[in-house]
Amino acid sequence: MVCQLFLGIARSLNCEFEKGLEYFRKSLGLGLKASNPIMIVFAKGLMSTFNYIFYGKTDLACQSSQESLQMALESEDIYLKGMAYSSYGASCYYKGLFDEAENSLLQALPLCEKTALLGWGTWGTGFLGHVYVDLGKYKKALDTYKRGISILEPFKLFPFWINLWKIAIDRLKLLSNDQEININNVFEHYKKVKVKVAKGWAARYVAEILLNMDNHHLSEAENWARKAFEADESNGTLWSLGFDYALYAELYKRKGDQSNTKENLGNERCLN
Repeated sequence: MVCQLFLGIARSLNCEFEKGLEYFRKSLGLGLKASNPIMIVFAKGLMSTFNYIFYGKTDLACQSSQESLQMALESEDIYLKGMAYSSYGASCYYKGLFDEAENSLLQALPLCEKTALLGWGTWGTGFLGHVYVDLGKYKKALDTYKRGISILEPFKLFPFWINLWKIAIDRLKLLSNDQEININNVFEHYKKVKVKVAKGWAARYVAEILLNMDNHHLSEAENWARKAFEADESNGTLWSLGFDYALYAELYKRKGDQSNTKENLGNERCLN
């Protein structure tokens, strides 16, 4: 059963979402057949966190992670609760339920620390940082990103997350009107994001950084926006693709092209 879960994670991170779902469903079926709550909780949580949310199936992500959390709470096992709160919080972020995401992720972090669940704890830390950015709580976001990076770097876990968060920090600096960033460092961080599922997301953040630096980088920002769009369209990372359309709308707005602004905003709404 554990092998099936790891195969599901690997396939999903490589954007083979349907194949990843096959492995998760096999593991879930085995867990149900054996009446094994640990396997059921993990299968539902992993299915949500590593597959549904990137695949753009936010309703299914919330449903699956909520079922995982309910079973974890009934078990009163802090190991399971830490994972399930992290999974549910991430799915709420993708759904745009920021308050619920924040509450769930804040409950996940101390539980994951107590049980040494570094992966789930830092995964939750990253999404909590994203929540704080979208809520405009930039200082909290910066502290949260740095906390996650400081935990992961010594163990060399999830290097793609570390580098995505480093790009996110530079994006955050511009959003909070701190212009002191080194764009070459941003490009280097992007090169180290090797996992397919995060390539479009990372490229979009680079595009947003260039777009908000000044008006002299519009052409370069558009190139990076195209790179993000092509990656997300090719990889089937539909949630991220919706934000690519929104970014294109902002680019055309800056260029004074109102017709393309409206067209891309329409596409972004359809995907969300």
